[in-house]
Amino acid sequence: MIWLGLVTAAFAQAVDPGRYVVTATTLNVRLAADTSGKLVSRLQQAQFVEVLEIKDGWARISEYY
Repeated sequence: MIWLGLVTAAFAQAVDPGRYVVTATTLNVRLAADTSGKLVSRLQQAQFVEVLEIKDGWARISEYY
């Protein structure tokens, strides 16, 4: 699964699953819902992302495998 940190301004208002636009210049995408999770990608400003779940300040953006 892939997670985004919600502590940035880009997702500070994301409280429910849905489609969001990245407002930060870049937003880290991690394999685990933790800042020590492996960084696998970065989203760029104005990209859309589908948030599937919000948990403990993190947004899950992929299906469980």
